[in-house]
Amino acid sequence: MAFTPIVVTRVYQYDTLTPASGKVRFTPTAPMINGGETVIVAPREVTLDAAGEISISLAANTDPDTVPPSPWASYLVEEKLDGQELRRYFVQIPHDAIGGTIDLGTLNTLTDPPVVTYPAPGPIGPQGATGPAGADGTDGVSVTSATVDGVTYHLHLGLSSGADLDAGYVRGPEGPTGPTGSTGPAGSTGPAGPGVPTGGASDAVLAKATATDYDTTWTVATAANVADAIVRRDAEGKATLAQLNLSNGARVSGDEADATYLGFKSDVGPTFELYRANHPDRPGEFGVIFGGTVDTGQVTFIESNAGGTWPTVFLIDGDGPSAQSHRVRDVATPATGTDAANKAYADTANPKPAPVTLTDGATVALNAAAGKLFRLTAAGNRTIAAPTNPTDGQGIIIAHTASGADRTLALATGSAGAFAFGSDITALTATVSGKTDYIGAIYDAGAGRWRVISYAKGY
Repeated sequence: MAFTPIVVTRVYQYDTLTPASGKVRFTPTAPMINGGETVIVAPREVTLDAAGEISISLAANTDPDTVPPSPWASYLVEEKLDGQELRRYFVQIPHDAIGGTIDLGTLNTLTDPPVVTYPAPGPIGPQGATGPAGADGTDGVSVTSATVDGVTYHLHLGLSSGADLDAGYVRGPEGPTGPTGSTGPAGSTGPAGPGVPTGGASDAVLAKATATDYDTTWTVATAANVADAIVRRDAEGKATLAQLNLSNGARVSGDEADATYLGFKSDVGPTFELYRANHPDRPGEFGVIFGGTVDTGQVTFIESNAGGTWPTVFLIDGDGPSAQSHRVRDVATPATGTDAANKAYADTANPKPAPVTLTDGATVALNAAAGKLFRLTAAGNRTIAAPTNPTDGQGIIIAHTASGADRTLALATGSAGAFAFGSDITALTATVSGKTDYIGAIYDAGAGRWRVISYAKGY
């Protein structure tokens, strides 16, 4: 026996009596077996033609010897007509339909498919006799080579048939860096450079002859060419007066003559030279020799000696009127004579600014030029006025100590030169009695404000 094919037809129309359009799908609800034939569970779909009709050949469900037997498997029918909701139902197609054709609309519809059962399989029969040996197969293909593409990292297998088989990407993760290899052999010596010209007299120095690269010549520093030469000092580090071309009215006294000159002389007044004195009465002294009138404060010269400390004595000395000259020493008591009469003195032993103690009061004044750390011991709530004498980029720290009770410190804001808070630090809170809070600020000349950048409490 075998399945009986039945042609299923139907004409679909809309309520306007015009042909419908769309699709109808038929899917067996279970596999069906008959006479060595099997109908698998797979959908069959048919499209309505221009007249709205379908026609499809399906295997009947009710053939004798069909497995599963009665109540037999069924078909799930899904009608997907354009403009209509999906309709789903189940039908069984009889094998004895007249003429082998049946209208789908005449079949009984089921809401749920029948529950089918399959007969239990019989026992396994005895093993059959061994069949005759088959003919030899054709020779297989072997791998003759294997290479990895250095760009794509694909493995390519060369086959005995001559074909190339791409076995795919074979590169693993990158491993750790290996140890540094040994130093390679030295390279060959390069071509000789232009070098230093030969010749040259004693005390001569190398100077540029023209603007051309490597065009140099030997020359001896003299009063005529000292501006274009390198001055050579003697064993004590001194340069001769002739080499320094001291002229144009520059004063050379005994002290200055016995000195190591460190700078240059200008021919546009006031002329000056920098020197370090070697005189035993003025050890470690630095000076400036002026030719012409120089106002006080025109020159500031600070130098450190060996050992990283400030020089024992340093000097700024002018050739103009005595009232316009000044000398700065790190001694507590001025010298006598003309030094005391004509020079101004200052303590330079400690160049680092010392902490400044602020005067307590309702409104506290702060001179930013006086130092970096400003300490205020407050006996009440206080306000720090806009600091005077600020310098662009200068930083200050205010140490606020609460005395006798909790104290609140306010910073003047809103006016030019006053303080300004940001989004992180917006205000100051009360300082606990006996504790110290630290406020850091930096002056921004463009904004004209001391910007508060740090705030640490409770020390």
